Amino acid sequence: MPDYDATAFNQCLGQLLEGSLAPIFHYQPIADLHKGHVVGYEALVRFPAAMQMPPDRVFQMAQSLGKRLEIEEVVSRAVFSGRGLLPQDCFLTVNISSLFLLSEGWDRVMSDVTGLERIVIEITEGDRIDDYPQMRKHMDRVRTMGGTIAIDDTGSGYASLKHVMELRPDFIKLDRFFVENCHAERAKSALIRTLCNAAFSLNASVIAEGIETQDEVGELIQLAVPLGQGYFLGRPAPVMHTLPLELATSIRARVQAVAQACSVESLITHCVTCGSAAEAQELVTSGSTLCAVVVNEHGHPTALIELHAHLGVRSVPDLVCVPKNCSLRDLVESALRRPADLRYDNVVAVDDKGVLTGVLLLHELLLAQFCA
Repeated sequence: MPDYDATAFNQCLGQLLEGSLAPIFHYQPIADLHKGHVVGYEALVRFPAAMQMPPDRVFQMAQSLGKRLEIEEVVSRAVFSGRGLLPQDCFLTVNISSLFLLSEGWDRVMSDVTGLERIVIEITEGDRIDDYPQMRKHMDRVRTMGGTIAIDDTGSGYASLKHVMELRPDFIKLDRFFVENCHAERAKSALIRTLCNAAFSLNASVIAEGIETQDEVGELIQLAVPLGQGYFLGRPAPVMHTLPLELATSIRARVQAVAQACSVESLITHCVTCGSAAEAQELVTSGSTLCAVVVNEHGHPTALIELHAHLGVRSVPDLVCVPKNCSLRDLVESALRRPADLRYDNVVAVDDKGVLTGVLLLHELLLAQFCA
């Protein structure tokens, strides 16, 4: 026997598809973890109580009945029609399956909307993507209409990481597994930092999902994760709430404390070292690492090979080496005074004997200096 009323479910499904019953949405805030305010919301569909099951199971049941794409079209039209509720300077993320994105139903929806400004199409995990070139065409259409792209649950499996590399999204939603207890597990912190560095190379912003504690927020701020979402910041609700004043104030205070306590040494990222430029270039080209430093027999850095977001694999020109105990302010000022074509290049840190200690990523230096 089914654990739900099949008659009631089918009746509601029919009413949804014919338009006599409409889905509703709850909105969960997405916060800027440096400025302490809401910058976006995720639209989460809610179906009639008579269907007696959560949204993910409704979609599963609809699929078993051959109606999944139809219900996704109904949901998409409904969420787009309600985006007038979106506060100024905020975006709205909309969950879309890759299967629906490649369907005629999605083409019909796109033909009926005038634009996708401030809309983030969030590609959900679950469906296999066999035709990435075709997906990229749809992504290009979304961007042409003013929208942006997010990949959901990044890090939860091989598929999500492949989606990131193939589709080059504007937002990378970090799976909640990495966020949970990240302040107490060094391995999770290291992986979050790595994913943030990868996102920076792709010109994408990370959204950490599933934040449930103040300690997790503190660690994410320490790791310079730009955006966050979770029950600690706000639960899904029928209206688009802002952050409580007390919470916003505590986030900004934490950011300021991190910036004041931050030293250049604390921002050093350990990196792969090689004995030759050819070896370093091979590692970066193969995707084994985002950057590698060439060192001589004394451990002194001679070149930095990296994957640049626009230029591809390259050797950083005029490599800059700085002492690991130098002033953060002085380093940022010096970096920004370089010629325009070198201004945003990363630098390497060395000890008092000139031996490599790691790489300093310019975006982390800027966040540490200016995010407060």
